[in-house]
Amino acid sequence: MDATHANEPPPAPPLPGSFAPVALLATLVVSPVVGLVWAWAAETAQFYVAPFLLFPIVVGVLAGLTIVGLARFAQVGHRPTVVLAAVLAAAVAACGQHYLHYLSTYSRALPASPFVAMDDDSPPESTN
Repeated sequence: MDATHANEPPPAPPLPGSFAPVALLATLVVSPVVGLVWAWAAETAQFYVAPFLLFPIVVGVLAGLTIVGLARFAQVGHRPTVVLAAVLAAAVAACGQHYLHYLSTYSRALPASPFVAMDDDSPPESTN
């Protein structure tokens, strides 16, 4: 090392509330997963009880609280990153809940196909 760099202090960590690309990348990965988890939980709970207007609000609040808790745990202080995470999780939760409900309704509406399962090993009856 050269003598001019020997006495320099190490670089300072980023200031609280400053932008961190790693935090943004983690936000873009974790937020949709949180949204999908809450969408699955909402679809499962909706089968038993689902108040008309209260239920979507509760799902959104829970997704937002989860994101805020994760942001505090990971010490992400950049406000636009946290807002992006909360909006992304809420959007994925809403769309995911709708899609999961569509899939469950669609699977219940399908007629039973005779080619899917047979009770015994006998060949199907001929239509001649």
